[in-house]
Amino acid sequence: MYEKDGEAGTDEDSNGYTDDWVGFDFVHGASVTNYQGFNFTCLAGEDCENQDNDPRDFNGHGTHVAGIVAAITNNDYGTASTAGGWGNGSLEVAGNGVKIMPLRICWSADNWLFGELGLCRMDFAAEALYYAANKGAKFANASWGSDSSGGIPEAIDYFLSHDSIIFKAAGNDSSQSADYINARTDVGIIAVAALIKSQNPTWVPEQIVQQLYDSADDIYGLTCNSSYAAKLGAGRGYHLLC
Repeated sequence: MYEKDGEAGTDEDSNGYTDDWVGFDFVHGASVTNYQGFNFTCLAGEDCENQDNDPRDFNGHGTHVAGIVAAITNNDYGTASTAGGWGNGSLEVAGNGVKIMPLRICWSADNWLFGELGLCRMDFAAEALYYAANKGAKFANASWGSDSSGGIPEAIDYFLSHDSIIFKAAGNDSSQSADYINARTDVGIIAVAALIKSQNPTWVPEQIVQQLYDSADDIYGLTCNSSYAAKLGAGRGYHLLC
């Protein structure tokens, strides 16, 4: 039974998460977090203490990324996405493109010296990956920094074993040092897989990844990219610098 149609406060599908019909919020016990030797408190108005069935994004970053992935094209709202499907020219409640499963693992924290900072915990991320795999998700977007703590290695193995792909942000701190997920050879940093999957539903992850690599435009020949040899991935995309 889908919990949306069930009784509030009851775990009808017996998956350990109550009323989780739109995703889940895995953040809990994070009112005060020590990060790099400094204590960060939960930003005023943010939800840091209890897991619940409300995965809404306080800061807006996760919502923004989800919109890039799944905004409906032709929606009369000024946004569009490669994989969001085609609308009827008005702002619709649901579309015919890729579906988003919002799973909250990060939160907005505050420090008197540094101000607001987005923090994520690997144990929350690991729990979310298990959840997503068990719910049948085929892609996971990981636009957050990672290390090997919190059971994340095993969770990644589990997710990938379900013929799924993890997409990892390269980072935005001007560092060439890969974090844990980026350093794994079985996880790619790659963009329009949901669209390829929609057109080729029987393709396995290896076929999808290879199609992305093979069809990318080579940008190493551009003069302005001469200093970035072997650092721009397979071709034109988010890594385009000029």
